[in-house]
Amino acid sequence: MNAGVVALDQARRRDRLATTANPAEHLDYLVARTIDLPDGASVVVTYVPDRRILADGVLEHYLAGCASALPPVAEACAALVVADLNNELIPRWLRVEVDHGAHRVVIEDRQPGWGNAELLSRLPVPARD
Repeated sequence: MNAGVVALDQARRRDRLATTANPAEHLDYLVARTIDLPDGASVVVTYVPDRRILADGVLEHYLAGCASALPPVAEACAALVVADLNNELIPRWLRVEVDHGAHRVVIEDRQPGWGNAELLSRLPVPARD
């Protein structure tokens, strides 16, 4: 696959991630969404918004539209979703969990210098099998 095709696929995926202005930009708060995929996997996206938030229903639309293009390996799938969300949403903090039965992957990222340990301490610890 040449670089032009990969870039086009990336642009099409990311076009599905419509955002809107954060109505409470001055606050640190958590947004969490769980989406079940047709193959039985689930994706949980939790983030602390900065200037933008995801529009209603966007994450479902994004995952449904690119489910066939998502890598079948949970680690690669989670990394791809993190990269797309970081590019379009630019959250203060982001966690993407991909759960595919006995295989669970959790990737976190944050803006440099951002931290709110008290807020993040309220998050549930990912389950262990």
